Amino acid sequence: MKQLQNELGTDAKILSEKVLHETMEHGKVKLNLYISVEENIVKHEPIDQGD
Repeated sequence: MKQLQNELGTDAKILSEKVLHETMEHGKVKLNLYISVEENIVKHEPIDQGD
């Protein structure tokens, strides 16, 4: 989770995590996760009126 938080940035919040499916392959545990995240995706851009 720390790696995901680092990739998202400090403003993002991980709200919840749920394991959807768990399997074992070649001695390794494989998980499918559903993670709810709240982050600001607004990107400010100037509006060009065009003359």
